[in-house]
Amino acid sequence: MRILTVACVLLLAVASRPFVAAPFCISSVAAEHDIAPQSPKAVAQIHEVLASVQLDLRSVDRNRLDAAARKQYEHVVFLVDEVLHILKEAKGESEMDALSLARQAAVEVATLFWAQMNGSEYARQIDRYRAGDVKSIVTAEWTASDLATLQEFLLAHKSLWGRPGSPVEKFDDLTLAAAVMLHTDSVVYLRMPGEHLEAARRLLAAIDDDSLPPRFKRNWYLAVAGYLQGELSLVPAVAHVDDAVARFPDDPDILTAAGALNEFIASPGVDLSPPPRSQRAGPLENAHWSPPPVLERRKRDGLKLAEEFYRKTLTSDPRFAEAHLRLGRVLYLSGRLDAALEECRLAATVGDARVRYLASLFAGAVREANGQRAEAVAAYREAGRECPGCPSASIALSHALYRDGQRDAATVAIDAALAGKEVDLRADPWWSYPLGPFWQRDDLLAALRKAVR
Repeated sequence: MRILTVACVLLLAVASRPFVAAPFCISSVAAEHDIAPQSPKAVAQIHEVLASVQLDLRSVDRNRLDAAARKQYEHVVFLVDEVLHILKEAKGESEMDALSLARQAAVEVATLFWAQMNGSEYARQIDRYRAGDVKSIVTAEWTASDLATLQEFLLAHKSLWGRPGSPVEKFDDLTLAAAVMLHTDSVVYLRMPGEHLEAARRLLAAIDDDSLPPRFKRNWYLAVAGYLQGELSLVPAVAHVDDAVARFPDDPDILTAAGALNEFIASPGVDLSPPPRSQRAGPLENAHWSPPPVLERRKRDGLKLAEEFYRKTLTSDPRFAEAHLRLGRVLYLSGRLDAALEECRLAATVGDARVRYLASLFAGAVREANGQRAEAVAAYREAGRECPGCPSASIALSHALYRDGQRDAATVAIDAALAGKEVDLRADPWWSYPLGPFWQRDDLLAALRKAVR
């Protein structure tokens, strides 16, 4: 009898005339079970929908409803069906188990209403994004908890995608892929909090590979790796790249991106020491500061880890120029100069103009470290021919000439370096080299956006 009473109360709360009490019932049970963010605004939305659908479901003639009313009617029918499905499981159960299932039904009702209200807006935002309207998206209004709740609901009800009347009827795998890019651009383009990257990652993992454009997931991981390293967001970058390697353990670009991140952190010019006291005003002024343990380990072991990633890349693809190039620099930083020169030679043999330029630049540095000044000058001149006007080649050449006693020639070379009008990370490949796949980021993001529109 108690289960019958609970079932009747739940169904009345959803489908019949006394709607005034429904918001209290739904929101209180939902809050008790912590199933969704139930703000006063959300409760008001629930009340508004319930109050607008004061219909006896068994006596409604759908043909007499206009399109908007029919849509509301179908949503309510869907909710009642969901409740009945859950309560149907109570047959043959003990009274306590049946009551537990009834309470679960109430939680499901609250979640469905919340998703109905916000799922429709989510779908509209995705549609606007696919139409090329980035600035109007308003995902910033939702907290990380909101996004997690909504996305969990979408993925749990994947079997209902496309079903008329369900809150998720407009969703399919390609729509979720568009949502992935919406959240990605919320961070990259609109500078919203990083929780949107987690929202994108959560959706991406749930999409069937066969329903996506080729290499979509792999390219997303590579683009975001370039973004995070370019922003110097090193802790999230390490977590992201580790995740990418776990998902794509044999992909040369992913392995090289992982090597590049470790190479960057371990490079001599990257300082993980505490920020200046002037930047720690207030409560943090005298606080003890140390880099996160994950960065301390990469600072200590990063060159070794980078070498391992590059060598694994070259095992699967011996002609992968970027891995030869970066392995050459890591060997140079590790003091293995002869091996470094060989990798620079191999990189220049199989690489494009960008790789040949950097290989010559690195070979010059190795020659200088070996005391071979004439050979260093020749290497820097070769770099200048590969990338005319690139300041780094002129600066390195000037330095080598000066050390070799050729002061006038050094002055000419430095004047060439200072002739540039403005700084552009794309103008000289060395400037973007430390940032790993950053130099590929924009092209990858553009291709990903195009794939979902």
